[in-house]
Amino acid sequence: MSELFEIEAVFQTAVVAIGEPGERVFYLQVIGDGQSINLKVEKEQMVALGQGTYELLLHLGLQELLQLLVSGAPELGQPAEPIVADPPKFSVGSIAIGFDEVRGQVMLECEEFGEETEPSRLRIWLGPEQLVDLAVQGLAVAAKGRPLCQMCGLPMEPEGHVCPATNGHRAGI
Repeated sequence: MSELFEIEAVFQTAVVAIGEPGERVFYLQVIGDGQSINLKVEKEQMVALGQGTYELLLHLGLQELLQLLVSGAPELGQPAEPIVADPPKFSVGSIAIGFDEVRGQVMLECEEFGEETEPSRLRIWLGPEQLVDLAVQGLAVAAKGRPLCQMCGLPMEPEGHVCPATNGHRAGI
């Protein structure tokens, strides 16, 4: 069933991962306008959000915020613990980001995965600083996973992995 959830005054956001590296489940959590919403996301979506945030800040010429994003500002990226105990409303299939010049805010819209007709959506409105905070959280949580192979970019297990770049031989041991 299609639903549109909208939060115009975001109070708090969090990106959390539950489980061991390689088996983690990622969640995007938002509190605001008297609502708390929890969505299941993919690690790659959080990395893409970081990239999209970088491109948006560059386009808007917000150099100070761009520096905070690039440095992974330690004061940002909190909290590291879940803030919403509810089960996820849906799994995210796509995330769109845009800037509304009239509002001076960023619109982030998450659309449900797998629903071809009328997917559910979450639309949140953030100040640019809040977006940077969310992006830093996402990148920090994603970075705590398995290390990536320097040759092929795929995640490695502690014992290494069979690397496509080495024609099937073990790499990264």
